[in-house]
Parts: sequence; structure tokens; C-alpha cells
Amino acid sequence: MYMCSGWKLSLWLVMLALLLTASPVAAITPPAVLLVQSSTEAPYAETEAALRAVLAKQGAAAPAIDKVMAGDNGTALPDSPPHDLIITIGTRAAAQVRSAGPHSPVLNLLITSEAFNSVWQDKTHAAAVVVDLTNQDLLSLSRSLHPRPDQVGILLGSSNSAAEESLRSVARQAGVTALIAKADNEKHVAKAITRLLDDADVIVMMPDKAVITPYTAKWLLYMAYQKKVPVIGYSRALADAGAVMAAYYEPADIGTHGGELAVQILSSGQLPTIRLQRPTRYTVRINHNVADSLGIHIDAPVTDKDQSQP
Repeated sequence: MYMCSGWKLSLWLVMLALLLTASPVAAITPPAVLLVQSSTEAPYAETEAALRAVLAKQGAAAPAIDKVMAGDNGTALPDSPPHDLIITIGTRAAAQVRSAGPHSPVLNLLITSEAFNSVWQDKTHAAAVVVDLTNQDLLSLSRSLHPRPDQVGILLGSSNSAAEESLRSVARQAGVTALIAKADNEKHVAKAITRLLDDADVIVMMPDKAVITPYTAKWLLYMAYQKKVPVIGYSRALADAGAVMAAYYEPADIGTHGGELAVQILSSGQLPTIRLQRPTRYTVRINHNVADSLGIHIDAPVTDKDQSQP
């Protein structure tokens, strides 16, 4: 029988080992995501947790996530080499990333549509999942009140002329009349609110930061309750503070929808065609104590949202 010499056998075993360990397919490098977060407070943390849960389900294709906190003075962003995707949570983070001139696509979460449009006037490289409902969804909530209102009061900042035309059109489609009062700033809000309360059957609050501040919101809710005019708000805090009802997106829903979009973006290498998106469902919170006090019955509103429409 032919026997290999010792050194030949060792050489043969080494070559065999190299052949067995060499992979015909190169190791898959996971995509790189940079997460920039505005705050560690509950809404931001809930959004992040839901986002990470969706991304983690991708298994071996789950992205590697680098996280930084947005700073007041602008924290340097570790985007060299560029990440495959930058995800921001909160307005401060979005503004900071925009000012840095990113080379990667940016997905903004937990931001209002007003802030997104202001920060990203050029949306070539940016998309968002926003926190505020459409005007149509907010105004449609008035139809769930009994008795049914005819005149819907809306407070806007003086510079928000584009929203005014849209609101009047949406109100007509909803079968109500929009009474719009405008104010230049916080100091002039009181007079505008008084005018609305004289004629409106219900007030629908819009997230216009030029006129809705913690102080003016509190004053509006107090005066409306005294006048027995119901108020529909856009956050859980407003419902708890005295609005008869409020509609809003939960942070977890924003994070989940953001995670699903992130997976699509990383897979296709492209941002979605519809740059401004919302979760498929929103939450309606009813303040039954206020409703009972005002003698109002509230139907269960429809909270599904067709994402084929922006």
C-alpha cells in the first residue's frame, strides 16, 4: 500500500482545510444605519423601541445601528463613511441632520408635517412619518359629536394662508363651515379665541406652533369649557387637559411604520414615492367627564387611514 510521507500528508491536510473553510459566497455586510435622537423622554424612547423591534426581525439582514443624541449646539454626526440610511427621531434631530448636509437618505420620525416641510424644503433625500393627522381626519371627528356642529372654529397663525384654503375646502367636504380666526403671535391669541367662541359650535385645534403654545392651549380649553363649546385636540395631553376628544398617533405606531419604511429603503436603495407618510391607524381619546358635563354624545369614530393617499 502506498503511504504518504509525513510532510506530504501534512501539506495535503492543510490544503484540504483551506478548501473546506473557503466560502464561495462573500460574507454579507449588514447595512449601516445612523440613528439621531432628540431626547430620551418617553415618546422618543417608545418610537426607538418600536423601530428597533421591526429592524431586528430582519435577522442576518438587520442593519448595524450607530446612535447619537442631538445636542443643543449640534453634535458632530459620524457619517463618514456614509451610512446607508439616517433615521432621526424628533424635530431637533431632523434639523441637526439637515444642517450637516448628509450624503445619505434621511427618514424622519416623530416630527410634525409643518416641521418636516420647514426643515426639508428640498425633499430629494428626505422622507418622514409625521405625528399629526391630516386636516380631513381632524375635521371629520366633529361629525362624531351629537348634537352635530354646523360651525367649526379653527385658530391659525397669520402666516398660515396655505392651510386656511385647504381647511375651508376640507370643511365643505365634511358638510360644515370653517370659521377661521388668525393671530400674529401668542399675544393676539386671546382676541382670536374670543371671536371663535362667540360663533363656533366646536373648536378644532390645529398644531400651529405660532399660536398654540402650552399657555394658549390651557387658556383656550378653559374659556371653551366656560362657554360650553367642545374642543377637539390633536394630542393625548389635550384630551387630559379638557378637550372633549383628541386624535393622535402613538409613538409606537410611528416607530413601527418607520421601521417598515426603513426596511423598504434599505432593500430598494430608494426613498418612498410618498415622502410624507402617517401610520395606518390613529388613536382617539375621549374625555367622558367633559362630554357628560357639556351634554355631548360621541359616536365611535373610524380610525383607519388609507396610506394610498398622502
